[in-house]
Amino acid sequence: MGKVFIFVLPLIVQVVEMEEVIEEIKGLFSSKGVEPIVSEPEKTEDGKLLVVINFEVPFKLSDEERDEMHEILRNMGFHLTNGYLNQVNDFTSYKEWFGEDEYTDDNGNEVRVEYTKVKANGETSFYIHKIVAVF
Repeated sequence: MGKVFIFVLPLIVQVVEMEEVIEEIKGLFSSKGVEPIVSEPEKTEDGKLLVVINFEVPFKLSDEERDEMHEILRNMGFHLTNGYLNQVNDFTSYKEWFGEDEYTDDNGNEVRVEYTKVKANGETSFYIHKIVAVF
């Protein structure tokens, strides 16, 4: 019985940490009137838990709101460790990129944000497609 408890305990701690991160992210979007679609946790091949947060349509964030999301993750111990932007459109008054930002914490947990960045008429917006959390 003790062996089962030792095996299950780290999984319980993982779920609590993941739930906290998911609730913080949901709270950001809920405060803007959007209820994201959160998948059930799935176990990955390496024994981690994976949750995907989707939106019915990509959710628009201003530059400042994206900074707010970054700050929420940073306050939870995550730091931006990787990211990329691939330019899709490049017109005089309209530019568009597909990007992904990867945040990790000191325990190896990660949060990936997939988005489209649009710069039009001097304004930058981010359209969040999905957020993937792996703990």
